[in-house]
Order: sequence, then structure tokens, then C-alpha cells
Amino acid sequence: MAIEYGVLFVAEGDPTEGVACRSIRAAGMLCTSLDTGLKVLKLGHHSWDCIVLDTTLPDMTGLDLLLRLRNKRVRAPILILSGDARIETKVEYLEYGADAYLTKPFHPDELCALIKALHRRATQYLPAQSAVA
Repeated sequence: MAIEYGVLFVAEGDPTEGVACRSIRAAGMLCTSLDTGLKVLKLGHHSWDCIVLDTTLPDMTGLDLLLRLRNKRVRAPILILSGDARIETKVEYLEYGADAYLTKPFHPDELCALIKALHRRATQYLPAQSAVA
């Protein structure tokens, strides 16, 4: 059964991108890839179910894009991909609005499992609609 949600993958076009998007699609999710922060910001208020954001982009840092997305009230879960395994960096991204942080190299199955977990958390605990008008 296909999973009906979309992932925006933001990376500078390194080999990780191709493997990651293929894995995401193989897991039944839609995957759209962009290679700059400006392209993401120009999309306007598209509603992605999850954003996977690499920390190294050609036009801005991943932290800059994360902050801009959160300032625009983008509520989609954001998963950070980075080669930086320092605790200080992980904590910084999480404190500024990231929902998860995955260090490279990573296994594609782990990436897909994290995306699914973030999506579950974002949708499973929605408040029930009130029957009172």
C-alpha cells in the first residue's frame, strides 16, 4: 500500500541525494529534490509532509534555511542531514527548530524510518475536531 505523503529533499546535488530520493520513493513516498535554499523559499507556502535538509547548500547554510522556514511558520517536520557529528551542532539545530538530526553516512532505511516516524508524530496526535459549532 502506497504512503501518500511528500518529502522535500534539499541538498546540493551530491550522491546522497540520488540514493536518498530513490529510497524514499521505494518506500512509497513522493520525493521532490531542490538544490538551493532560494528555490525552497521561492516555492511559497507549499505544504510538504516532511523536509529533509542538508546543512551544506551553495547559497546559504542549512541553519539559515531552517530559521527562515520556521519564521515563515512552516510546520512540516524538518530532518537535518549533516556530516558534522558534534553534539554542539546537533543541539543547535534541534534548538532552532529541527525535529531530528541524522549524521552522514547513514543507511537509507534509517532515513526512511525517521521520515515515517516524524510524519506519524506530526499527524497522529492532531486534536479531534469539535462537533460543537
